[in-house]
Amino acid sequence: MGTNNTEREILLRGYPHETYASKNNLEFPSDEEYAKLTSEERNKYNKVIPSIEIMKIETKDNKILIEARLTSENIKKFEIVVQGNDIATIKVNLK
Repeated sequence: MGTNNTEREILLRGYPHETYASKNNLEFPSDEEYAKLTSEERNKYNKVIPSIEIMKIETKDNKILIEARLTSENIKKFEIVVQGNDIATIKVNLK
């Protein structure tokens, strides 16, 4: 990415989102069962697991180089977000 300001907040957001529950094939409880769970148990169902891990961010001249790895085999696309603004959407084709 080219930029004049390299002091920016950068985020890679992957889709579809995975949660602890979906990744571990946990069946979601009924409303009654869910109400009886402790907050720690509820977190297992709601905790979003990042599908992309940023390994390294390097600035060189007016460019930002991002090295990242996918942590989900189910990812279909990801967005590059800089300072809260969507900059690009990248489609993923894993073979």
